[in-house]
Amino acid sequence: MGEGIAVLKRFYPKLYRPSVYEIDYGELLNNGIKYLLIDIDNTLAPHDIPEPDEKILNFFKDLGEKGFTVCLISNNKPARVELFNKSLGLHAVPKAGKPKKRAILRALELMNGVAAETALIGDQLFTDVWCGNRTGLYSILVKPICARDEWTVRLKRLPEKIVFRFYLSGERKKDVNDADIIL
Repeated sequence: MGEGIAVLKRFYPKLYRPSVYEIDYGELLNNGIKYLLIDIDNTLAPHDIPEPDEKILNFFKDLGEKGFTVCLISNNKPARVELFNKSLGLHAVPKAGKPKKRAILRALELMNGVAAETALIGDQLFTDVWCGNRTGLYSILVKPICARDEWTVRLKRLPEKIVFRFYLSGERKKDVNDADIIL
């Protein structure tokens, strides 16, 4: 069983928070994080919401004022990412192919960033968190914004719940409020 848990740990985030709005970005800065890679679908907005709302616009304005360099990173198509990013004007990497490393390397290049100073924020263990962990980033898992997922993502949610329960049973449970858990 010990080897199985060791394998599962590759999917464990460094941090779990209920939403992007509940991450302590000041603490990230204090810990040397200067660059953020942020997933779009079900991390910032449901996959069927084409453009950011005022709350999202203000969120990114605040991140910029804090001094972060941000890149959107999505497995979705370029048209979806470009439309969502139009009013934000951020670096963006569509069709990222997460958990493959190449998109992370491209995003770091766009931002002139380094992995040790970068966090990846997303809602999926098997794409976002694993990708971040594989590339030496600080991985942050957030709860999906809504239950509406594309069918390919819905297939992964049950196994992700199982892995997440193992994550919670470990010592990291102290970071998580059980009322916030709906993965």
